[in-house]
Amino acid sequence: MASEGVEKKLLWENEPDSLSFVDEDTGYTCFIRRNLIVGHLCGYVFIPDDLVNKAKELSEKIKDIDIHGGITYKGYIEGIADKIKPYAIGFDCAHAWDFVPYMYMHGCKELSPEVIIEGTMEYQSKMDITYKDINFVKNECRKLAKQLHEILTGEKEKCQEK
Repeated sequence: MASEGVEKKLLWENEPDSLSFVDEDTGYTCFIRRNLIVGHLCGYVFIPDDLVNKAKELSEKIKDIDIHGGITYKGYIEGIADKIKPYAIGFDCAHAWDFVPYMYMHGCKELSPEVIIEGTMEYQSKMDITYKDINFVKNECRKLAKQLHEILTGEKEKCQEK
């Protein structure tokens, strides 16, 4: 909990609304973006240009990817940079037991504000709903990049967890 005299901030108030980084093991670019309507984070992995056609054909294998909530996006992403529309595969953090900031902003009675204040170790509400923060989404993006790399290239050794 924040010290006396220190302004308490909700977890998502100290996070960026978007973040881009390169997964060191695969070289794939990962992108995180906040849904500005309800406030949850979404994670994406940009597919290298030479593998886009193969990625578009994924159907059955994509169901086996182990990622939070499963794959919920497959397509081009607009609005990242001028004239760049990368093909991405991604997931979101607005599932049944995910806390989304909209719930707090609109007075969901089951939530205890104290447990979603930055500086607390416990992010859980009374209902076991958890907010998936930027670090959680970064780790899931890395995990997704490794799995996609393995599926698209067949190179498993390069991406073994260290």
